[in-house]
Amino acid sequence: MSTEENITIVAFLTGKAGREEEILKTVASQTESTRAEDGCINYVFHQRVDNPREFVLYERWRDLAALQAHLARLQDVYGPPPPGEQGLPAAVLEPFEKFEGIGLRVIE
Repeated sequence: MSTEENITIVAFLTGKAGREEEILKTVASQTESTRAEDGCINYVFHQRVDNPREFVLYERWRDLAALQAHLARLQDVYGPPPPGEQGLPAAVLEPFEKFEGIGLRVIE
C-alpha cells in the first residue's frame, strides 16, 4: 500500500454490556471532531439494529500521513495505546470487549 493512496479502514466493535449509551455519547463527540480533521474523507459509525452492543466504523483518509495525524491527535486527547501496541488509545478501546480493524484498498 502506497503512503500516497487513500486509506480505508472498517472496524467491527462489540461494546461491553450496559455501556451502549456511554459509547454512543463518546462516538458522537469523536465523530464530530474527526470529520473536521484535515485528510478525513469519511468517518461513519454504525450501530446494529438487532444488537445494540455491536458497532461498525467505516473511515477513509486521504493518505497514511492523515491517518497517522488522526491517531496522534487521539493519543494527545485520550492517552497512549495499550502496552506493546500502536494506534488507538487504551481509553478509547476500554468500553469495548472486542475490536477488529481491517485495512482495505481500492481495486481498480
